[in-house]
Amino acid sequence: MFETIKSILMEYIEVEEVCITEESRLQEDLFLNSLDYIYIIMDLEKRYNIVFPDEAIGNMRTVRDILKNLEQMLSSGLSSGQES
Repeated sequence: MFETIKSILMEYIEVEEVCITEESRLQEDLFLNSLDYIYIIMDLEKRYNIVFPDEAIGNMRTVRDILKNLEQMLSSGLSSGQES
């Protein structure tokens, strides 16, 4: 799942792939702007057929935060669990 997130991030940011780790901070390390962040969230929601809660979207600061929220959503049965 991390590789999927990294692949989506690479569509929006201009950093080396090796710079994207679970500890990477979205704004400070990856220079992600708020519009791109929304597009990334929308891509993940579409790919996994989920909808992140607003409070989760506002609290995700690192790649790990995205990963943890995504895993939580999928394990709680809030999606079909299939990638498109």
